[in-house]
Amino acid sequence: MKALVFIAGLLSAPMPAQAQPYLSVSLCDLHTQAQAMAGKEITFSALYETDRRHGAALTAAACPDVQFAPYLDRDAPDKASLDAFEAAVLGDPGDISLRRFSIIARARYAGFSKTDGKDKIIIDKVIAYKRQ
Repeated sequence: MKALVFIAGLLSAPMPAQAQPYLSVSLCDLHTQAQAMAGKEITFSALYETDRRHGAALTAAACPDVQFAPYLDRDAPDKASLDAFEAAVLGDPGDISLRRFSIIARARYAGFSKTDGKDKIIIDKVIAYKRQ
């Protein structure tokens, strides 16, 4: 009888919450649905551009006037993907050319920043990238 009570207790115990999947979204849709997307975890593809002095921007060909400010999450569990991407962006210190990368990443949309006039994206994993 004790075994049945134990098994019944296991069956009635609450199941652990499953992680919500990342939403796959275009930067254009993210921009137009900004309020609804604040704080959401997303997967996106974009063009990452930086001159290594004045910051970086994420853009998409479908909405070239929209720019997002990317930030790498230094506390992310998959820090290795961020480190590899950052090393590729930094590249040769003597090369002062504009850096352009096609990037697919996982991130959290942090909303619009009145400070720099850009939407902020906190990247926690770089899935793939290629220098353009």
